[in-house]
Amino acid sequence: MTGISLSNGTMADFCEQLERGSGRPVVDETNLDGRYDLHAFTESPTTDALFDVLREKFGLVVTPAAREVAMLVVRAR
Repeated sequence: MTGISLSNGTMADFCEQLERGSGRPVVDETNLDGRYDLHAFTESPTTDALFDVLREKFGLVVTPAAREVAMLVVRAR
């Protein structure tokens, strides 16, 4: 994941994009309301490099951590 672009989106929208790009669940613990324009890109092909840009540019820290998350699992018969 080398970039993320959000126009007039919520933190929930932002987390959704991060989930799709990283393939991992993302839990919003920012407590930020409102809508935001967030555009961050890196030339490095690593997700960690993008997380560094998010921290430096917006003060948003993406940290791996264990959380209890309710999930709905759908399986084929």
